[in-house]
Amino acid sequence: MSVDGVTAQNGLTTYYDRETEIARLMLSQSTKKIIVADASKIGRTAFVNIADSSKADYLITEHAAADKDELDKLKKKIRRIVTVRA
Repeated sequence: MSVDGVTAQNGLTTYYDRETEIARLMLSQSTKKIIVADASKIGRTAFVNIADSSKADYLITEHAAADKDELDKLKKKIRRIVTVRA
């Protein structure tokens, strides 16, 4: 699932309130919750909260994620963070 923002404090967020209920349903029905967010989304909070970041099993982002402090905080909440070279 793709999101517009990911933070340890504000969780998984989006700018589109119409997507929120569908995203919540997808998370509740999934056995593995994989969040994909490019580096610009790490540390960003969008308008609408989808769920706490601890609901994600995996976060996949770019190796060059700008906000290393936020990634460290997210490591305490998300089972596994995978970084890839873009």
